[in-house]
Amino acid sequence: MSAEWYLQAHSDGDEQFIPLTKIRSVLSSYPSKTEETCAVVTLPEGDVGFYMDLSDEISGLMIARPVESTGLNRIIYEIMQYGRFIFFAPDAKFPIILHPEVMGHLPEDMLDALGKPQIADSLEVFSRLLQEMYE
Repeated sequence: MSAEWYLQAHSDGDEQFIPLTKIRSVLSSYPSKTEETCAVVTLPEGDVGFYMDLSDEISGLMIARPVESTGLNRIIYEIMQYGRFIFFAPDAKFPIILHPEVMGHLPEDMLDALGKPQIADSLEVFSRLLQEMYE
C-alpha cells in the first residue's frame, strides 16, 4: 500500500475549488488536530495526515500514512462527494471516481498517466475498490 494517497478535483480540465469548510466538516467528525498545512485525524487504526492548503478553498489534498480503516474510507468518500474528485495513488492499479460524469472533467494527460478510473457509486464499492487497487 502506498505511503501517500491523493484527491484532486477538476472542472472542465482545470482545478475545481471546494470550500475548506466542507472538508473540515468531514474531518471534524473524528478526533483531529490542525498543524501548519496538515490536519491529523486520529483513527483507531492510527493517525492519518491530510495535507492541504489551509486557505478558504482547495482543489486537492494528500493523505499521508493511510491505514486500512473503514473510518478513513468513509472520510475520503464523503470528501469526494463535495466535488469532481479523482482518488489515486502512485503505486495503485487504477484511480477511483464517484460519478461517470467526472471523466469528462479530468485533464486528458492525467487519464493517460493514471489509467481509466473505476467508478465507486457507494461507500461499499469504494472500500472494495481500495482493496483491489493493490491486488
